Amino acid sequence: MHIFYTFLCYISTKLDNIYDANFLVIFKLSCYNFIMEKFIKYKTFTFRAYPNKSQTNLIYLTFIMCRYMFNTLLSIELENLKKYNNEVEKCLKSYKYFDDKKFAKEHKIPKISKLKNSNENYKKVDSLAICAEYSNLVRGMELFYRGKSNLPKFKGRNDKHSYTTSQVNNNIRIVNNKIRLPKVGFIKVRGMREIPSNFKIKRAIIFEDKKGKFFISIVFEYEKIDKNDDIYSIKNENKVVGLDFKIGDIFVSSDGFIPKYSNSYFILLDKIPIIQNYVNRKKKFFKNYWKSINKLRKIHRNVVNIRKDMLNKLSYTLSKNYNYVIIEDLSIKEIVYKLGRGKNVYNTSFNSFVKRLLYKFENKVIKINKWFPSSKKCSICGKKKKHLRLSQRIYRCYFCGNIIDRDLNAAINIKNEGVRLLNTCEFEV
Repeated sequence: MHIFYTFLCYISTKLDNIYDANFLVIFKLSCYNFIMEKFIKYKTFTFRAYPNKSQTNLIYLTFIMCRYMFNTLLSIELENLKKYNNEVEKCLKSYKYFDDKKFAKEHKIPKISKLKNSNENYKKVDSLAICAEYSNLVRGMELFYRGKSNLPKFKGRNDKHSYTTSQVNNNIRIVNNKIRLPKVGFIKVRGMREIPSNFKIKRAIIFEDKKGKFFISIVFEYEKIDKNDDIYSIKNENKVVGLDFKIGDIFVSSDGFIPKYSNSYFILLDKIPIIQNYVNRKKKFFKNYWKSINKLRKIHRNVVNIRKDMLNKLSYTLSKNYNYVIIEDLSIKEIVYKLGRGKNVYNTSFNSFVKRLLYKFENKVIKINKWFPSSKKCSICGKKKKHLRLSQRIYRCYFCGNIIDRDLNAAINIKNEGVRLLNTCEFEV
């Protein structure tokens, strides 16, 4: 990576006499982005944190001040936007010229230093967390003005409590089973693991779940160059697996494997509506109301943990046993809209499973077009049926006499199509 970067710097110095300064800045930025995408990668480790009373008070204060700063700046920005729209309308009616640059200079977002002078609590809190919140607001407004997103919303007390702090002068470090954070100090942590020597801490995200438990997610940066990155041809087809989405379960593999959640998962899902009825009957903000809400939160947390554990184990076993995974490029929202089985479809959490596959297989997950007739096509003779109902769960081929499960037949067809695309280099990663 360093050799490649020095080579690009050498080229840019040679181009100084030929091209303008603006062109060279754009050239260097594009080269830097290329290096970041190609060589530098990120990995996050999440740990359960156990802060003491003083540390919890300081963490809560950072949550409050980050939210307060974000909301105050957003209100100022919305007022500026209203003034801008009113002045533009006045200029259009009176046929006058409107100076955008002059308005932008007069109505800027106030700096953090001015806000710190207004409230003393800003000095007690981590300044990097406030800077990160400030940059998030600026980024959100930029995306809104470009037309790529909606206006940022105000943050409420019941929203997710979190803040981000970045690594500066080794202010975030890991020592044994403790993590040091700026202003907070060393916090006891559970779930520590061995961290490779080439991993560098980039930033830390501190957040609290609805049950009141604290977690720290540390983002690591590392360099990685894949030497054996030949994904354009395939020799051993046994190391390839095709996965077909199945409602109720997660998927069906081309080997005939169907993963299933444990019974405790479905028991907890059945308990959710019962306890939700208890919550609806109670008077709001009384003792019994909060007791039932805590029970509901605990069940939701257990459901999420079981689901995450299952998906992580599945993605891990697939990454160890296979070199390539082939899936369909499905839209879960379209499936829910057309079939109307929202609860059964969303409980499988197929999208989060695909994200884990992309994370662990990197560029070795091949996506097939969603209009490929995987269910209608026979996996042996290759003939296609014209009509196939959703209620027909067993596939019967009238040409070769093949009788097979519908989902297994689709998974085998997905695998065969993926192998064909890999050999012809016509695939999407």
